[in-house]
Amino acid sequence: MRLQGSLFAADCARCAGVPTGSAGCFRWAATGEGSNSLPTLGIQALFPLWGMETKLLAERMIDAGLHAIVTCLDPRKVPRELVGRAFDRSLLASLPPGVDPCAEQGEFHTMAIAGPMFSSPIPVAIGETVERDGFVFTDVTLKASLQQC
Repeated sequence: MRLQGSLFAADCARCAGVPTGSAGCFRWAATGEGSNSLPTLGIQALFPLWGMETKLLAERMIDAGLHAIVTCLDPRKVPRELVGRAFDRSLLASLPPGVDPCAEQGEFHTMAIAGPMFSSPIPVAIGETVERDGFVFTDVTLKASLQQC
């Protein structure tokens, strides 16, 4: 797409949609909303993760240097002990059968704290774990040195 009077030019829109329906881009693609408007603008939608097996995707993210912490989980699907743990191969190996390694069914949520997409790691402290509204949460806070910035 070329914007008149602007130096910005993009030939495609990228969207990391995965086959879950949770990402707005995936919903857009699944429902067809806007599907007729992108080609008229000269934009091609790309979904690079679409259809990828999620165990392989999780392993690739970890191998690429992603560091994340499990911050919330559904105890009906995932053992409480996994909250607050690193999202790593050990965690993947401890997931019960039927739990998606990327938590595509809402089994757990993570917070990314380091990886190739970060200029530097986010220094965090793992805090209190509580159960509320049927879910288990672990606090993740910035370490004191960054809170003063």
